[in-house]
Amino acid sequence: MRKLRTLDLSGTDVTDRGLECLSGLVNLESLNLSGTEVTDRGTHHLKGLRKLNWLNLQNTAVTAAGLRRLQAALPACEILSSTAQAQR
Repeated sequence: MRKLRTLDLSGTDVTDRGLECLSGLVNLESLNLSGTEVTDRGTHHLKGLRKLNWLNLQNTAVTAAGLRRLQAALPACEILSSTAQAQR
C-alpha cells in the first residue's frame, strides 16, 4: 500500500485515529476526507505526506486554525475546506 497515490474516504466513518494509519502512505498525492469525522487533532498525521498535492476536507470539523497549520506544513497542497470557503 505504500505505493498508493489516490485515496477516497469521503462519507466514511474515518476519525482522527484512523488518520494515524495513513501517515505511512508517503506516495499519496490525492486524499478525499470530505464528510468524515476528522478534526484538527487528526490532521497532524497528514503533515508528513510531502507528495500530497490535493486534499478535500469539506464538511469535516477542521477549523480555520487547523487548516492554516496544515497548509503551512504542506504548502504545495491544494486544500478544499468548507471553513476556507466560508471565510471568503
